[in-house]
Amino acid sequence: MALKLKYAYFAYRLIGLTVAQRGRVVSNGWTAALERTSQVGADRHSHIRMGRRVYIKRGVNIEALDGGQIVIGSDTFINRDCSIVARKAIRIGQNCLIGDGVSIYDHNHRTDDPDTPYRLQGYSSRMIRIGDNVWIGAKSFIGAGVSIGDGAVIGAHTIVTKDVPPRTVAYGHTQLVLRPLDKHEQRTPAPMPPIEMNAR
Repeated sequence: MALKLKYAYFAYRLIGLTVAQRGRVVSNGWTAALERTSQVGADRHSHIRMGRRVYIKRGVNIEALDGGQIVIGSDTFINRDCSIVARKAIRIGQNCLIGDGVSIYDHNHRTDDPDTPYRLQGYSSRMIRIGDNVWIGAKSFIGAGVSIGDGAVIGAHTIVTKDVPPRTVAYGHTQLVLRPLDKHEQRTPAPMPPIEMNAR
């Protein structure tokens, strides 16, 4: 019963969001889940589209601004306190896992004019593409123009400012380290032996 009420609440939120946003935010089949305190919004010329069974935890902020577009593929999970903001385009594939506190921004403040404050110079924006079945570890940052291939793994606290090939592990703060994803890492662990209990 509690589970039914939970998903009824999610459907209520999605319907209210779609009406309030006048169709700028849409979900495929009303199956996305938005927990309390998560915020999803698009301004007048922007759009956000979520696939089936997208799950967005509490404290997440997703914004499309200045004509930006955000597409989130089906069965993608976004953990607590993430920030995803587009002024051009962010495309996230299916079956992705996004850890807590991840930031994804497709834009930077311009710094061309030394006589004008940065806040008044506008933005430079480049599309971000994140493939299918990508795992982005907690507190990572994905910057403008980055493309992350299918099946890639981004380590926690990683700053990604260049492309990551498919099936690659990427990690690092100041310098991005890339290595092929070891097939052994994908194997299911062997079952634990049974614990023997002494009969009393």
